[in-house]
Amino acid sequence: MNFQHQIRTYKDVLAQGSRQEIHHHERLLVQRVGDGDDEAFRAIAEAHFDRISRVALRIVRNEEDASDVAQEVLLSAHLHLGDFRADSQLGTWLHRVTCNSALMFLRRRRRHEMIEFEQSNEESKPEQVYQQRETLVRVQAACTELAPHHREILDLRVREDLSLKEIADSLKLSVPAAKSRIHRARLELLEFTNYHGIL
Repeated sequence: MNFQHQIRTYKDVLAQGSRQEIHHHERLLVQRVGDGDDEAFRAIAEAHFDRISRVALRIVRNEEDASDVAQEVLLSAHLHLGDFRADSQLGTWLHRVTCNSALMFLRRRRRHEMIEFEQSNEESKPEQVYQQRETLVRVQAACTELAPHHREILDLRVREDLSLKEIADSLKLSVPAAKSRIHRARLELLEFTNYHGIL
């Protein structure tokens, strides 16, 4: 089976096949990838690349960065496809890998931006910069005292600046549930900072 026919077949199965047909087809593709069939992986990549790129773009909000994330996802998927368990669809697994890769990309970018910001402010208003850093350190310390699920959702909302929908998708929650958890996390942080005189 040549590559063009293979990708056409897989796309047809995804578009029109039953869950059982998709499950069977993907299991065979994954098995062939494990056997060293590069065309089988190319079929998977071609079928899912557009969706991977869209998910990445919703999180990183920059087309060039989304393209970099998509390439990382495909590399990671190729290296770790053996971790995929065929009890779910391959697209679901790739969506999870994409969300994780995009969030890691944002964390790396935010760290880089923070370093640049600190360097640009080293020689201006040292007292103000020191005070801001002290406050930031205290709030970050307060965040470590939060319940893990509250700390996680505040990190996504505040540091990663994700939308409610993106947070809900990442944590597998409904949008109302994500909104409620953010509210409770903020209340917990506010109570902690007030009690300890941090702010």
